Amino acid sequence: MKKTVKKPRLKKETSVEKTKVEISGVLSYGGYVGSIEYDSEENIFHGKVLYIQDSVLFNGDSIEKLRVDFEQSIQDYLQACEAEGLEPNKPMSGTFNIRTSPENHYCLSILSKREKTSLNNIVNLAITEYIHDKLPVMQLNK
Repeated sequence: MKKTVKKPRLKKETSVEKTKVEISGVLSYGGYVGSIEYDSEENIFHGKVLYIQDSVLFNGDSIEKLRVDFEQSIQDYLQACEAEGLEPNKPMSGTFNIRTSPENHYCLSILSKREKTSLNNIVNLAITEYIHDKLPVMQLNK
């Protein structure tokens, strides 16, 4: 019987993988909301103002510098709109459509009659309660 000796495998040289940094969150200022992203190749944070049609970008080599540039970009945007006599985009209009099941719609209609209020008011109360539950310390700079 022949004895087999296993030779240790040599580890393959692996290329150095780039470190991935996941940043999540948003910045808020003056009722506007900005994204936070990180470019590991350029080693810089950058973002854009969300929920508006105009393009407002900002960046910084630290979170603090990103915040400062975000706020300055909002101020510059508002000044540019004013100088050109344009209405600045608003991030949210306060109006959106929702879709729900026919059963939920039916039950909400009954509740609205019972409570002598509108469907809109009931949905608004539910949204407010959800926000306060999930983001108890959320304060938007207005």
